[in-house]
Amino acid sequence: MKSLALVIALGVGPLHTLRADEFVSWEWLVPKPAGNILTKVIFDGTRFVGVGDLGVILTSTNGTNWHLAYTDTTNRLMNVFAEGGRLLAIGDGFLKTYLSSTNAEVWARGPEVFGTGGISCLSYGLDRYVLVSGHPHIFYWSTDTSDWQQAPYNLPGAIFDMAFGDGLFVGVGQYGLIATSTNSVDWVLRESGTAGPIWSVAHGEGKWVAVGGEGSSGFILTSADGISWFLQTTDQPLYDVTFGPFGFIVIGGGFMQPGVSLTSGDGVYFSGGDPGGTGLDGLPTGVACGNGVCVAVGGNGRIWSMEDGTNWVSQTVGTTAEIRAFAADGEVVVAAGAEGTLLRSENGVDFEEVSVRADENYHDVIHTGSRFLVVGSPAIARSSLDGREWTLENTGTDARLYRAAQGLGRTVVVARNATKPSYGLFLVRDETGQWQSVRPAENEYLFDQIAFGNGRFVTAGYDGNIWVSSDGLQWQKRNAGVTETLQPLQFIQGRFIAFTRNAVGFSDNGLDWSFVPGNPPTTGRLTYGNGLYVAASRISSSGVVPNGIDVSADGIQWQRRPVMSREFTAATYFKDAFYVSGFILKSASSLVPQFERKVFLPDLVLFDLFGKVGRDYELQSSGDLVNWELEEAYHQATRLHTVTRPAAPDQRFYRVKLKEP
Repeated sequence: MKSLALVIALGVGPLHTLRADEFVSWEWLVPKPAGNILTKVIFDGTRFVGVGDLGVILTSTNGTNWHLAYTDTTNRLMNVFAEGGRLLAIGDGFLKTYLSSTNAEVWARGPEVFGTGGISCLSYGLDRYVLVSGHPHIFYWSTDTSDWQQAPYNLPGAIFDMAFGDGLFVGVGQYGLIATSTNSVDWVLRESGTAGPIWSVAHGEGKWVAVGGEGSSGFILTSADGISWFLQTTDQPLYDVTFGPFGFIVIGGGFMQPGVSLTSGDGVYFSGGDPGGTGLDGLPTGVACGNGVCVAVGGNGRIWSMEDGTNWVSQTVGTTAEIRAFAADGEVVVAAGAEGTLLRSENGVDFEEVSVRADENYHDVIHTGSRFLVVGSPAIARSSLDGREWTLENTGTDARLYRAAQGLGRTVVVARNATKPSYGLFLVRDETGQWQSVRPAENEYLFDQIAFGNGRFVTAGYDGNIWVSSDGLQWQKRNAGVTETLQPLQFIQGRFIAFTRNAVGFSDNGLDWSFVPGNPPTTGRLTYGNGLYVAASRISSSGVVPNGIDVSADGIQWQRRPVMSREFTAATYFKDAFYVSGFILKSASSLVPQFERKVFLPDLVLFDLFGKVGRDYELQSSGDLVNWELEEAYHQATRLHTVTRPAAPDQRFYRVKLKEP
């Protein structure tokens, strides 16, 4: 768990405060090390750096243990490059993503001067960096990655990859395009012998190798000078090539098939190529070698490593199935989702995968007060006392079960009949585990949501219509006073809450609603903790709103916080941290110490700090925000602290950090 801090600055001027934010950094729990599609990986001489969808950047020194770096973008990163003491990560599309770093940990935005189609590839040679914009297809060069000059040559197609060797830049791309340059300014088109896309090019020991293809076929191009090329065809498209300790390594494969790995010492004769025979149990799109190991990356965050030139070993741990719901009893948190996925954790960090049936799909999981209950399709309900051993229950129906709520000793589930999904249907489970069907109306569509609070079950249909029940059996149709659908509908902080397009609705009793104009998120589930509402948000239909969560202090005004994952379907608060899914990500601890008041004396400042009772904190100081010294360790029962003011013109920074147990 990452500890958080409140940072203050003391000097001759006013006091400055930076409140730590638990939503800046996230720990990826399921799958590990990440679940996003990974597009490329490189070795920078010290570490592997992999990039992919939604701004994800992963680093590793050995190809086995991976660390998630943090960026301020959720744009897709298509390529990464290291040379001249710099790391550059680039993205495609109209967002023109360009990130730079000197340590692979801190990434800064670069200038946006590269056309309207993003940046497709980078290279380094002759003491200069060279890149190609996505559209229009133009070469740029720079000696410092800050001041970029445009080359006069416009390309007839996109360049996907570029490399430098033996005094020559070689770029490969669309329609079999190969372009070469001896100075990064003047470019010459070369004949490749193919019209297919060339995805990657590499140089090693005086040879050039380029690979490409699409559909069900691919090819390898070999050249001794980068000008004349020899073409060989393959049965699978090939996506990346690198040169390492085993010679040239090529990876690729067909859609929905195991990956392919080929090896060559001379760039002409390649061995391997048996799909599934090398351990690549997914489709790899990037490969790199360093420190005696090769690494391949691909879809769903898959990472493989290889140390013998032949056999790849998966480094990805945990399911990649979509997680749709959480439930917790205070000691255990359970997650449920697609493909029969059930996970449990007692510490909120390590999730145990419980195997039930892969042909079941779970839509919700709740804790009834005595047991966990998961519901799904086809017509599935299972119960468990501990989240590990699950018992199938007989619901007596063929309906699909979607959302559940517990109250008055009963569980009520919103369901859809398999033959007529438009029918409004509830399944009700009593304390003995007996189920019955309740259909209060024919042809009433009920959305996948239900909540219980203050003695009532409430669910929603079209046009502001709601259904309420005081026992889960007898239901009354009402209207909330609006003509828009209420989604989602939950009971949080002692009241029902629901969203329309431009307003937030509240109700104490589920019958009478008031609506306040606001900016509600597009969301699947809400949770509450540490004084904050958190919404697991779906991406907008327009695609303009980035993936992420929405955060609110009052439930009315919301702020989008980008997160490096696919759209979310569930959120919960457990053991002092927020959890969100699709994939499972955990926020940093929310126990951030804060100021309650401050008192200034001539040479002293008195701080009254608070966090969570019973937790330990550390007061630290620094002169440069890099090197921190312990000033005082204290328990939360001790709240008043004294700090000496620095003499002019000095300034010193102080922070209070949660001490992890």
